[in-house]
Amino acid sequence: MTKLFPYPTLIATLIFIMFSSCSKQITNSTIPNVPPIVPAQSGTPVPEDPAAVIYLSAGYSNDLFAVDATNGAILWSTKVKGTYNTSAAYTQGTILVKGFDDFQPADISAFGTDGTLKWTYHVPGVFEYNQTALIASDGVAYTQDRDQIIAINVSDGSVKWTCDKPVSEDGGSFLNNNTLYANIIEPGSLFSIDKQTGKLNWSVGTYIPSTPFISGDSIFQADAKYVFIYDAHTGEIKNTITSFPTNGPINIKYGRVFSFDSQTTDSATFSINYPFNYSPSPLIPPGYINGSIYPIVADSMVILPYGIFNAFTGDVICTPSPFFYPGTTRPESYGATYVNHILYYSSCMRSEYDATLAVHYYSDIFAYDVRNKSQLWHVAIENTDLYNVEPCIVTKSGAIYRGVFTYH
Repeated sequence: MTKLFPYPTLIATLIFIMFSSCSKQITNSTIPNVPPIVPAQSGTPVPEDPAAVIYLSAGYSNDLFAVDATNGAILWSTKVKGTYNTSAAYTQGTILVKGFDDFQPADISAFGTDGTLKWTYHVPGVFEYNQTALIASDGVAYTQDRDQIIAINVSDGSVKWTCDKPVSEDGGSFLNNNTLYANIIEPGSLFSIDKQTGKLNWSVGTYIPSTPFISGDSIFQADAKYVFIYDAHTGEIKNTITSFPTNGPINIKYGRVFSFDSQTTDSATFSINYPFNYSPSPLIPPGYINGSIYPIVADSMVILPYGIFNAFTGDVICTPSPFFYPGTTRPESYGATYVNHILYYSSCMRSEYDATLAVHYYSDIFAYDVRNKSQLWHVAIENTDLYNVEPCIVTKSGAIYRGVFTYH
């Protein structure tokens, strides 16, 4: 998850409240052709590719942590250049974090798996107003400033290619097979770029302040009035849907569209609105492109900041209790990554007083087993602020997860 600077008041809209109590047993008896719901009955086989290491940067402090995914032990920590950090990325034995200061260009720091600094890269060009997290895959990291999209070889920090873009206030990118898709919020463009060469495949004006999502050969982009569906190969408009207004980014799975603001509909026709038993819907700020902004949809569940739901019935699986700043009702923000029935998540800074009334500041990391409905571990780290960042998780087999995405 990345830090959405300079909007700290958005914390209240992004709490990943976590999951200590469950109020209802869900079954599939009345739902045809539904995959097994998680959490399931005891005896469910454990997936064969468990998480091994969590790489977690700090959004509001220049820290990077390597965490043992089995017990939460801090394996090592180091400092990252810059006052603020985006979510960590990982590829081929290298951990990468983009750090920056107020209204200044960003720097990318690359570390080995032992925490040793390998190289730094100063991102050229004009400051990007909303710093977005790096994407890293197959030994290449992708970033952008306001003028260019840049591919960087992680082996030595050299530039692989650059692609010019319209001057923009912010943007976000995602990979699909051999293509990098870059969303430019202002002035409004969606780019398709060959990830090997940097050659522009196509671009289209979108003027939509939301994060797109790709499913099959279609790109979906939603705002409060429309859902636009583009051909992922050509950029041509395939359809414009007016029957599913949503202020939240979307995810698509099981033939359905799931929105961050607790709506769900048929992904082919948008003609059926399925029940989603949460009310009221949370406010999702227009243009919010960073952090855990997609609903996480996996194992027949939808994981949202306000609970875990059955993806087919909309029923609540778990009703969590929120964390709050001491003495207030303002919730903290969370970043979450789901890997093989376990949800890993973090909080931003909280304060706590000791016996002498001296104040201490902590951020928290948690692991929660949704299959067994139990917290596996919780680690509090003093004097760091894990604001608005997603855990980057490497599994035993080497698969990489961050937020809703999986990389290799």
